[in-house]
Amino acid sequence: MGVILPVARAVVASAGLPLVTSVRHWSTEDSTRVVIGLQKKVQYEAARTTDPDRIFFDLYGARLSPALMGESQEQVRDGFLKGLAMTQLTQDVTRVVLDVSPVSDYSAFYLPGPPRLIVD
Repeated sequence: MGVILPVARAVVASAGLPLVTSVRHWSTEDSTRVVIGLQKKVQYEAARTTDPDRIFFDLYGARLSPALMGESQEQVRDGFLKGLAMTQLTQDVTRVVLDVSPVSDYSAFYLPGPPRLIVD
């Protein structure tokens, strides 16, 4: 299994925004999965950059859990994932950045119960 960052207790964020509660990851020989735990489904936008290779997700109407504030950056070395960072970009936008090895493609989708954004 991969690294699991701390999960926040059921705390309501300021202004009633749902929290990003955890970021977990694990890999096999040919894939890496990142799971972003949420209190409820939020809108997001994904983008990719090269040199360095990064995939980032802006989660709109979401705040980082207080338990994750101190875990803002991590070197990973897990399959295609080399590192991850989280930041409260604005009052109501959380950004999760994945530093990755050069990959040809990725996908992102939601799963309910509990709500989470899956990145493969």
